[in-house]
Amino acid sequence: MTTTASNENTGGQMRFHEIVERDGKQGEVTSTLGLAAKLLVVVPIWMTLALPLTIVYQGGKAVLGVFKGKSKNENDDKVQSTTNSTPLIVDPSNVIPRPERKLDLVVLGATGFTGGLAVRHLAKTYGAGNTGKVKWAISGRSQAKLNSVLQKLATELNMPELTKEGAVDTIICDTSDPTTLPSLVRNTRAVATTAGPFTLYGKGVVEACSKYGTHYTDITGETSFVKLMKSKYQKDAQKSGARIVSLCGNDSIPWDLSYNLLADELKARGESLEKVEFADEFRGSASGGTLKTMFMAVSGQLDDLEPKCIDAMRLTKGSDQRHSAGFVNAINNGITSGVPKPWNWNGENSNGSNDDTLVEAPFVMSAVNYEAAGWSHALREDPECSYKEQQLVPDFKTALDGILTLIMFFTSIMNPLTGKLIEKVITQPGDGPDLKSMENDYFLAVTGTAFGSKGSIVQSLLYYNKDPGYLETARMVVESALCLSLEEKAVSQTIGSNEGGFFAPGYCLRKNLLQRLVDTGCHYEVRVVQDASK
Repeated sequence: MTTTASNENTGGQMRFHEIVERDGKQGEVTSTLGLAAKLLVVVPIWMTLALPLTIVYQGGKAVLGVFKGKSKNENDDKVQSTTNSTPLIVDPSNVIPRPERKLDLVVLGATGFTGGLAVRHLAKTYGAGNTGKVKWAISGRSQAKLNSVLQKLATELNMPELTKEGAVDTIICDTSDPTTLPSLVRNTRAVATTAGPFTLYGKGVVEACSKYGTHYTDITGETSFVKLMKSKYQKDAQKSGARIVSLCGNDSIPWDLSYNLLADELKARGESLEKVEFADEFRGSASGGTLKTMFMAVSGQLDDLEPKCIDAMRLTKGSDQRHSAGFVNAINNGITSGVPKPWNWNGENSNGSNDDTLVEAPFVMSAVNYEAAGWSHALREDPECSYKEQQLVPDFKTALDGILTLIMFFTSIMNPLTGKLIEKVITQPGDGPDLKSMENDYFLAVTGTAFGSKGSIVQSLLYYNKDPGYLETARMVVESALCLSLEEKAVSQTIGSNEGGFFAPGYCLRKNLLQRLVDTGCHYEVRVVQDASK
């Protein structure tokens, strides 16, 4: 773990943020010609075809809803969960005490795109499942596909031991068949699942983990799913000791973890966190699974929440009481030019040129990250705090291009005609970026600036020099699960309880997870910009 105390390059120590600049990775930059083509060709087509269709379709739905009310058939377009609605009955005699279980971790969804990357990380870092430093297994619906995953990795990683009999356990589990769920959860301390969309494929897994006392992590960004699961299975998890930790990928560990670490830094100085601002430098791509989830969300196919579920991520630890202190949303959905680089605080290391300023634009996942950090805020029972998160881009045209692309994409999938067309031509579930691009081109750098109640200012940098959305997400969900599995006592000390339940990842795992992430491939540093005590 790297920490720096100042912005000066003294004693061979890097100045704050230098590692990102030295790597030289850049976000996408829109050319003037590219923006002109979009404005002159793509936008008029969208305004002529897709936008009117969406306005008519969504307006018609709203009018029909007002005049007809909600009939039992109104939600015919709602995608139904593949999980049986009958509660899972657990025979206590069939539950193996967690310390006595054979496996440390099972990866569910191992035959999918992100799941395959999770298995790759396990094999490279910890060896074969039954003979390495960590006892892990893989799970999915098809034995042939599970075997194929191991065979592919054995070849790519030059690890023939992966395909030897008994080297890696394979567990057949179909989340649409509840009878297969006990085999997934009963003999492992933790499950890490990448099998989304989670509204479709995750509910039974959460229920089984909660009732069998098996720790759980996932990569969902579906906050409606998280709220519903917490409302339904919190008491089961508390009783069994299972710790259910969602949002363990790029949604939303970089921000939730940074929020908790910054709040802890200020707390150690006798201050509370009053305001936190995150600046995101990013380049990545979307997999088919992520795009499928976006389609479901925008088209209204995710779960409708009952009123009792809406506040599930704002309840204080172990209670049914909403946290009284506010978590103010200060995210700006517009474009702001001439923004000083946040790591050049008060002009430090500034050359006074236009190169010292950037443009702030909306970040596509900031709303989810705000909810994740807000969950930690409630669990910590911190005083009122505001949250801001923006993406940094080099110029106005790049910011404008990003906003136009998002607006056109989301409005175009909100009607069945253009929505179905786009769904057919985009990347399909199971597909994603190529490994070379993920390792060499993509990255995420999150600079957090925290303002304390007595005037101190603390900054952190969490830097992933590879693709955050899939390659690093796979690592994050695995290392989060291993925290729960292998460092259970340390996690108990962090949250101040031996009890199970549902937790935000940054709140629950904190420095234990940070150390695992740094040890396996990312960079973290923190510095005091302004010391109120001096």
